[in-house]
Amino acid sequence: MKSNSEFIVSLHGASRNHSYGDVLLMAIYKTWIEAAGGRVIMDMANQYYGGYLEVEHSIPIPKAVKASDFVVYGGGGYFGEPRNPSLRWRVKFVLHHMMPAILARVTGKPYGFFGIGFGPLNNWFIKKIGMYAINGAKVISVRDEESKAYLVKYGFRGKISVNPDSALSLGDISSRFHFEKNNHRDKVKIALHLPLDKDKDYDAIKPHLIELLNDLKRSQSSVEFNFLVDHGLDRNNYQYKFFERISQEIGVSWFIKEYITPEDTLSFISNCDVVVTTKLHVAITSYALGVKPVGISKHPKTKRFFKQVGLEYSHFDLFDLVNEDKREAIKSIIFNDDKIVVSNNIIKQALNNKELLNEFLENGK
Repeated sequence: MKSNSEFIVSLHGASRNHSYGDVLLMAIYKTWIEAAGGRVIMDMANQYYGGYLEVEHSIPIPKAVKASDFVVYGGGGYFGEPRNPSLRWRVKFVLHHMMPAILARVTGKPYGFFGIGFGPLNNWFIKKIGMYAINGAKVISVRDEESKAYLVKYGFRGKISVNPDSALSLGDISSRFHFEKNNHRDKVKIALHLPLDKDKDYDAIKPHLIELLNDLKRSQSSVEFNFLVDHGLDRNNYQYKFFERISQEIGVSWFIKEYITPEDTLSFISNCDVVVTTKLHVAITSYALGVKPVGISKHPKTKRFFKQVGLEYSHFDLFDLVNEDKREAIKSIIFNDDKIVVSNNIIKQALNNKELLNEFLENGK
């Protein structure tokens, strides 16, 4: 039952899977919405979100839009095509991610995008659908200059705010998701988050990943290595099984940190010195906690982040693993003594997403 003063926000994200970064973003936006006096519901979110966030979930998109006073897209990279987009990706883009905005625009429901990544959208139909969704929004906040450039390139002429990813807000000590970095350990603690997806790149990359890990193994007398899982909810998930097989192949018994909740993962990261990762939000939150991130990814959104925080030298393409010189450069960065100084300005800019959200909700009441 809705009270006279209560407003309902349909919070949208990539919430059909159990991914650390997506769950964290939804938790951050739920906290901000509730602080503004709203109640959150989620369209088509899975049971994990319902239990962890304590929200009404698994709601069909039309029903969620109709029941809400506002539709909020709470960060994420769903507006950017992968390198080789499949028909399945394009169908999900429209039916899973664009539909809330399309229905909100058609019915006159206020909606906004906060801290999203945007572009590229190369397929003409996907671009048309995406821009239809964008053009009806009350607020457009993108997480980097490259996203803004894509919007301008595709013809958007409205106001665009550029604010770093909202997950960087946990660098603020007042955030409920902030963890103090632990600097008091006997050994250097390095977390390796390098799962290879089961796609056509797997066979080409895996031998070189094994070679890199074997090289790292030779340094383990002074280093504590761990594998980090950021997806799935038990030891039967793909990432955990992948790291088990890798451990067997290189003959080590490195600890595998499974994924439970964002807070649990953040606590683990805060106890590390270096995190080597293929994923954007593992890198983002490592940086926000003052832990050195090393990126090895195949998506431009991750490279954009490293550039944004002045760590371009610490990002590599996944296919750089094939190159011996690049592997040496990766090892050099892992073991150098460079410290991470978190930019207060970056954190402040990330918190601009909260201010934009508050203004959006206040003006629409």
